Amino acid sequence: MAKKPFKPNSFEEKQKEIRDLTESLNERVDSYFNTPEQMKEYLEYKSKFYQYSSRNMALIDSQFYGANAVGNFGFWQKHGFSVNKGEKGIKILKPNPFIYFKRADSDKKIPVSKATAEEKQRIQNKDLRVYKDMYFEITYVFDISQTNATAKDLPDIFPNRWLEGKVENYSLVYQSLEKVAEKNGIKIVEPYEELGAAKGVCYTMLKQVALNPRNSELQNVKTLIHELAHATIHTEETNDQYTHNEREFQAELTAFTVSSYLGLDTSEYSLQYISHYSKDDTQINDKIRLLDEVVQTAHGFIEVIEKDLVENRNLEKESLEKVENNEPKVNIEWSEVEGLKPDMVMNFKEMNELLLTANKELRTGNKDVFEIDTKYKVIDPDGSVYSPSKFTMSKLEDNQPFSSIAQQLYIQEPELYKKLNENYNFSNEELGFEKEDNPMKALEAKFTDYQKLLQDEKSGHFNEETIVQRLTLENDYYDIKSEFIKAGVVTEKNVQILEEKVTAAFPKQKQENEKSQSKHVVQELDR
Repeated sequence: MAKKPFKPNSFEEKQKEIRDLTESLNERVDSYFNTPEQMKEYLEYKSKFYQYSSRNMALIDSQFYGANAVGNFGFWQKHGFSVNKGEKGIKILKPNPFIYFKRADSDKKIPVSKATAEEKQRIQNKDLRVYKDMYFEITYVFDISQTNATAKDLPDIFPNRWLEGKVENYSLVYQSLEKVAEKNGIKIVEPYEELGAAKGVCYTMLKQVALNPRNSELQNVKTLIHELAHATIHTEETNDQYTHNEREFQAELTAFTVSSYLGLDTSEYSLQYISHYSKDDTQINDKIRLLDEVVQTAHGFIEVIEKDLVENRNLEKESLEKVENNEPKVNIEWSEVEGLKPDMVMNFKEMNELLLTANKELRTGNKDVFEIDTKYKVIDPDGSVYSPSKFTMSKLEDNQPFSSIAQQLYIQEPELYKKLNENYNFSNEELGFEKEDNPMKALEAKFTDYQKLLQDEKSGHFNEETIVQRLTLENDYYDIKSEFIKAGVVTEKNVQILEEKVTAAFPKQKQENEKSQSKHVVQELDR
């Protein structure tokens, strides 16, 4: 059976469809005023489609509840996606300007495109007047769920949109709202009088707003949007065109909408507020006009906020990329650590965390290995190469001065450590020690172990193995002491005092031990 040829709707049919659509959406908009809950639903929806008029948002809402991101067929195609087969488009109204002129002795509207060459010249010379009308036509859009795109594709489809859903950083939000004020020529000032329980105030004639210093952060954000809405819509020139209820209704609608966009739930307060100011229908004269002004104001606010948030996100991303591109690399020369191979290259943070973890596992695990060494070098972005001494991980914590390579560089390569810390800001946990006092503690532990073995030798309690251990500890101690002094983390005077304190403690400690043992023997005998 042959398909019937497509017959486009006549102009009259199109106009009837638009009239029917307009009538249904007016009823829809009117329904939003029935209860605070319906208004909340509408406002939350509006925060996602802030760039659309009240009418078109109502149309989208009525035809495709829960839509997230819409575009026409060409929009999705342009971004490399297609509308799924069988999907029905969402009708919206597209405004179209109609520019025309009239010929002498005729009221017929003639499109400028149909003008003769002579008439076009006269129009250009402003000898022939042109007029402009606005008419609407129906166009179709599709939600992302009607296409083969997914939510993960949204950042690429809308690169200049904030799509994270919420903004948790108060200072970032407040900074964006300051830019909204600046864009609209509004000053945020300290209140000129005691505000009592009021959360904020708008000084209409001064185009200034103020917040109550007792407010919480959430109250500050919501109230600032409310007062900025007053200062934007209800100016010195327009203030008298609205009733008190209309002004408060619009300000709170704007505050709730923008707060919803920011992921802040103010419904408990806002809906009660909106209900109070909207319950008297006689004071809400033109609902569509009021809502359109709210849409326009919220749209303007969100555009400024979104631009600022996206710029901050991009700056943060660039900063992160800069750190990643400019960070020093660690090149493994050789290592006894499982998984590390010669010529392996890692970024410094990864390497530090890996060895810090391996170090802890060696000390707390059941491995038979006593020591594990790693030799590495650090290559700075400017081409400088640093070759610290090998990084030794020991089963006995007291036998090693370094818990992490960040800690090792803190002692051996202070200039490189300073560069690294500007990027990473190492915590004490990542260093594996408290920066303020660890060098002296490390020296004290190493010197005490060395002196203990030395005292054993002097007292005759030694063998070949203990002599080797003592010599190793002695060499380690003097090497580390030299490095610490060279790096400037300890002074020679500090080290001298430390050595005198530890050395003086040994004979006394030994005598006390002998007395304790003698006392113990006597007690045993007395029994």
